[in-house]
Amino acid sequence: MIPNPLIRRFQYSQLRPRQAWVYMAIYLAVAAMLIILNVGYYQLNKGTPFSNYRTLPQLYKNLYAHFLGLQILILWFWTPYNTASAIGAEILRKSYDFFRMLPLSAQQKTWGIVIGRNLVPLLLAIINMVWVAGFGYKVGAPFTLQIQMFLALVSVAAPLNLIGILLSSRSAGAGQRSSLASVLISLILLIPYLMLMLDLMYAKDLGLYLELGRMNSHFFDAKTSPLLLISMVALYFWVWTYRGAIRQFNREEEPLISRSGACLFVTGMIVLAMGLCWPLSRGSDSAVKGLLWVVSFIPLLFVPFGAIKSYNHYQERLGLKGGSDDSSWRVMVSISNLTLGLALFGIWTGFAIVHGFLAGYNPSLTAHFILTHFSVYALLFLLLECYVVYQPVNSKIGVFVGFIILMDFILPLILGAIFESDTLFRLSLFRIWGDIFDHEMILKAHHYRVVLAVNLLFCFPLVWLVVRRYRLAIRAWNGEFTDHQRSSPQPADANESGI
Repeated sequence: MIPNPLIRRFQYSQLRPRQAWVYMAIYLAVAAMLIILNVGYYQLNKGTPFSNYRTLPQLYKNLYAHFLGLQILILWFWTPYNTASAIGAEILRKSYDFFRMLPLSAQQKTWGIVIGRNLVPLLLAIINMVWVAGFGYKVGAPFTLQIQMFLALVSVAAPLNLIGILLSSRSAGAGQRSSLASVLISLILLIPYLMLMLDLMYAKDLGLYLELGRMNSHFFDAKTSPLLLISMVALYFWVWTYRGAIRQFNREEEPLISRSGACLFVTGMIVLAMGLCWPLSRGSDSAVKGLLWVVSFIPLLFVPFGAIKSYNHYQERLGLKGGSDDSSWRVMVSISNLTLGLALFGIWTGFAIVHGFLAGYNPSLTAHFILTHFSVYALLFLLLECYVVYQPVNSKIGVFVGFIILMDFILPLILGAIFESDTLFRLSLFRIWGDIFDHEMILKAHHYRVVLAVNLLFCFPLVWLVVRRYRLAIRAWNGEFTDHQRSSPQPADANESGI
């Protein structure tokens, strides 16, 4: 890694004594403050009944928890922020074009940013890990448990840093918004891991934590340590985020993930969800079975944003293929984002059928679940495709589509409360998912046929709008427009361009 020119460049700028001592002094001040506060509180409360500081081992326990929290801040928040702001910093220095032309491979650029931008945080993390290991030894944490904790910290930090690169590279022209977006996404992904660490930091004692090394978590029927399971799940995300970063540097104009990659990623996510919930899903608790439905459907809502193709890409592919109207329509269908949506939903449908069978659901109930989700997913995906095909002629179409999606989620809840209508309630995806947790309510909810009909009814005008733009792209590349009109980014026919 060190021969990487990017790492050497960042090493020169970050580890100069005039700059490095500032971060080192801040860290030493924070570490000293934690030690002084804990020791002072211990001196005031030692021997006091029911106090968390009444004995010396409890003092070490609190110091261990606080330095572990500091390690989380360094690895899970500071380092992703640095990588997320890397491209923005190059733009501010007006050196981004030079960075793009560097004779380095995509792998070298990726590792150069991840390691080079985080030389100072990584150095401080190593120093802080010595404190964590020392206090862990004092509280009796086994060596294997500390190794597992270290692996969990690093394995979660790795995909978070790569997500920062993806967001910053995709928003190269958005300035500081990329950093804000990366922080928000990181916070969302961190919630389950952070809750585990907070539970440790504020626990009454470390008994449960010290048992983690001997506890077993299930992945399907296999047993492993909870911390190792966290590391393996994080490793899955690391593989895909790393592939996305490499693809982004090699193909800047292409989506972050290919269509086949999107299908494989969703399949893997569903397998992970099934494996993690497998022991619980075979019980009689309908809430756990419903949770598996929700968790498995969530990737279908987010993965398409990294795989959708632009309207300009449609035009380029049609220009390469050419041919008659029939062949152009076949090309358009094959490259359409709607085809991707159908493929992803088909994968989820296969899982839904298997889960319905294993959970003991009535086949008609499983079909009901699938059709209801299809109507919602089709509506959302058609709105997304409307944004894709109309964005070249109306830059504000994204705001309008986002408003419609927000209303689709919230407005039915408001109207259902006003008119006291269960049917209106269930027009919202939130309410549909809420009822999934209650098996008996679903069996009695005959009005879901109305929900299905309403969602599909809203899909028809969206299909018409999307096909209208598809037809315009096909006409443009089949010789119905002049060469000047074909090369223009704006549609030739004003009547065909608007919504």
